[in-house]
Amino acid sequence: MPTTSDIAGRLQAKIDTSGRSLLDIAKSAKLAYAAVYRIAHRERDGMTVETMLRLAGALGLTVDFKRGRSARSKA
Repeated sequence: MPTTSDIAGRLQAKIDTSGRSLLDIAKSAKLAYAAVYRIAHRERDGMTVETMLRLAGALGLTVDFKRGRSARSKA
């Protein structure tokens, strides 16, 4: 299963190859242009899951997340 870092990298690559303007992607994803700009130019680390899902939807991609237990969860 890919990590969030892997997913972020794939989203950045798709932004690069989409042929769409960053403004168009930002509007489709309902994100601020500045946020999409920083993501596209690798100036932003640690995208939230919500941001990843919005970008993926705007770019016509799907994202699957695996649920896991945190270190604090009890069996």
